[in-house]
This record gives sequence, C-alpha cells and structure tokens, in this order.
Amino acid sequence: MAIVKEKKQKTENKESLDSSNPPQVGVNREAFLNLLQAIKVAVTPKDEIDQSSCFVFQNGLVAGFDEEKLCRAKSGLGKDFLCVVRAKPILQLLDRLPDEKIILSLTDGELLVSGLNGRKSGLVVEREVRLLLSQTEDPGKDDWRNLPANFSEAIKLAAECTGSDDPKFWLTCVHVHPKYVEACDNKRILRYTVDLEGVINGEFLIRSSAAEAIHDLGMEKVCETQNWVHFQNRNEVVLSCRRWLDEFRDLGPVLESAKGGRTIELPDGLGEAAKRAAIFANEIGVKGKPKIMIRLQDGDGKSNNKNLLVRGEGPLGWLEEPFSVTYTGPTLAFMATPTLLSEIGRRSNAVDVANNKLYVRSDNYEYVALLSVPEQKPCQREPENVSKIKSSGPANEEEE
Repeated sequence: MAIVKEKKQKTENKESLDSSNPPQVGVNREAFLNLLQAIKVAVTPKDEIDQSSCFVFQNGLVAGFDEEKLCRAKSGLGKDFLCVVRAKPILQLLDRLPDEKIILSLTDGELLVSGLNGRKSGLVVEREVRLLLSQTEDPGKDDWRNLPANFSEAIKLAAECTGSDDPKFWLTCVHVHPKYVEACDNKRILRYTVDLEGVINGEFLIRSSAAEAIHDLGMEKVCETQNWVHFQNRNEVVLSCRRWLDEFRDLGPVLESAKGGRTIELPDGLGEAAKRAAIFANEIGVKGKPKIMIRLQDGDGKSNNKNLLVRGEGPLGWLEEPFSVTYTGPTLAFMATPTLLSEIGRRSNAVDVANNKLYVRSDNYEYVALLSVPEQKPCQREPENVSKIKSSGPANEEEE
C-alpha cells in the first residue's frame, strides 16, 4: 500500500535521530490515517503494559501490541523513522486536519506534522522502544494459506457468544477447529461450519478481542507458528494472535439436546427491531457486550396476540417492540447481542424450543440459547442491569 514518497536521508546510525538532519516524509493524510486505524486494533486506551497505548515506528514498520495480539504493517516512512507516539492524539489530529498531504518529520522529542498555510503540530514522542514486540514469532513468507470466504463471518458471530473476564478461560475464547468455529459463554452457543482442513494445522483458541479484529481487518490469509497464529489482509496488514491450546469443552451434546423441539415461526422485521433496540442496549454501563432481551409468552394459540417482545434497555432509555407468533406454553426469555439477533432474523425463518433451550439452524451455523423465566416484567427498568435472567448456562450441563 503506497502512501508516501520518501525523501532520501543519509544517517550514520539508523537507530538514532540527528536533529540537524531529521527524517522528513510527505504522506497522504487520509491513507496514513487509515493505516493507523487498522493498527489500532492492537492498541489499548491506556497503558495496560508499557507503551501499549502507542504506535511504534521502527525498521520501516508501524506496530501496536497489547500482549494478546500484535498488529503491524509497512509504514512507508523508511527504516530511519524511529519513534513511539501515543495513539489517541495522532489519530484525532489526522482526522481533523483538512490537508490532503502532510509532512512528517522527527526532531528530539517531537513528531512534527506540517500542513498547508504554515499549519504545524508537534506530538511528544519517545525514542526508546520498550514495548516487547519481540515476544511474537515472525510468519514465514511462503507459509501463508488462503482462508475460506466465510471464515470472517464465522469468527465474528462466534465472538458474539464469548464471555468477558470469566474465570473459566475457555469461555472467553473462540475455538477454531478444522471443521468449524465455535464459542460459548455458558448461556449461548454458536457453532459455524467452515472448512479449514489443510488450512490450519490443528485446533486452537484465540481470545474474543482477537477474533473481532480478524473480522474487522478483513483477513484473507493465515499462517501458524509455535505460539502464535498470524493473519494477513490484502493491504498486507499482519495481525498476530496468541495461539492457545487449552482444552475447550465438547459442545456437541448440548447442541444435540436442543434439537427436535416445537417449531416457532419467526416474524418478519425481527432483525430490524434488534437494530433499533440496540440504540439503548449499546448504552449499558457494564463491562461486556450489550444484550437485547427477547421475551416469549403464551399466545393462547392465536396469531395476533403480540406475545413476542424485543427489548433493549440502558441508563439512557429503552425501546421495546412486540410481535405476534404462534406459541402456547410458559413465559420464556433469552438474551442476545444485537449483531447476533439481527443475523438470526435475517437468516432464519423459525426456531425450535426444547428442554429449556432455543435452537436455531441456518445454512452455516447452529445457535443455542438457554431459556428461562425472567425475574421481572420487561416494563420495569433497572439501570445498569437490564432484565436479569436466571440461568445456569447450557455448558453447565456437563460442568462439575
């Protein structure tokens, strides 16, 4: 991805900066901003480890590393361009500058960004790289293999069913298997069939944040080393993710136990309702993914009883939307992320209910959600903790 035209510089020591003759490079502002936005997937808002909130420019590359994943690409700034700069201010600056082209130059302690009409800005930089980029292994140039076209969607939907900060490590990960990609958070399971035979060497786990980054960057190739799995997109941005070999629970029995129940036809417009409910679900001030509640109650066998309710709720408001479905039985509810519920509404015409589980089958994936009776009516609002549901989780059927 050619984004700069480098001016030749002669320096005796490539790892040091000579303030009398600093590296100076002209770049296309928008293209450079897009490059840094891609690297940002491995940058933390604050220093969780030393310099993890920064971009590192070194050896002709720009990189970010958050200990779980490393993202890097050719910077186009040359090997003499060495500095560590905070990500947030440089991203904000590049986004708000009106200039089509800018000049980047390094002096002692500053990265100078110059535009037209004398517009200049100086960003504080560090000369010493303390971020442990060397922890990762480098992928071999000839070891890349093409990923199936549906891998990106598989990894994204699986990531929607992971837990956050769960003491059981496997519940925070996506399980990549030669025949499928799957995840579970003890209340939801998703298994997406994807053919990775001959593409990966064997099964492994990656953290959910890494799975989301793989999708967001549009990764098309994969390469494995001993402790890391590497992904590359068409712009040659490389994302290296820790390759965990911890045991992942067998979800097959839970998936089988959810099949063969009563079929409920889904109403039209469910996916769009999920998007509207997400406006407020996204405002939930708790750690983890926002959730939408779906509540199903007895419709007395009638088709116009408005007995299915989609509700999103947060500190700043709520939205609910009723639908009519043919269902008789106890009141049941489950939670789903807006993305996953929209996908179910778009891809599936019906769901099965059996053994207190909701089962969805599409052309590519199976999805199971634990059903339970809500503790409170959906019209009662409790900020920061939306519509609690009692559950033990589908994976707990085999837990000790």
